[in-house]
Amino acid sequence: MPAARATETLSELDWRRALAQHILAVNKERVFEGRPPQPLKAVVVLELAVSADGRIQGASVMRAPAHARELGAVAVRTAQAASPLPPPPRALVGRAGSVRFTETWLFRQDDRFQLRTLAQAQLID
Repeated sequence: MPAARATETLSELDWRRALAQHILAVNKERVFEGRPPQPLKAVVVLELAVSADGRIQGASVMRAPAHARELGAVAVRTAQAASPLPPPPRALVGRAGSVRFTETWLFRQDDRFQLRTLAQAQLID
């Protein structure tokens, strides 16, 4: 249980970074490296609900472009594949026993992605 105790002292930003790193590590074959290109194929925003033990209780697509709606489902699958996630700091867990937040998937033309929390600034031509 040391990992759970370690997250209790993390700030929200540090926890979000650890969570994003975990999702990317689990899905490394789908991730691109370097700066996101301009233009991106798609930007997908998910709302995730994560329980106190790091399990994803819900993942819903808040935004997906009309020309690439299928990438919303891809983002959900990549998040679910990474469950359980690093447990959230206790201070973030609400009465429902979970924390809700959004994360943004940045998709390149080849459908590889990065997460906005960790992405570098976009390449501008």
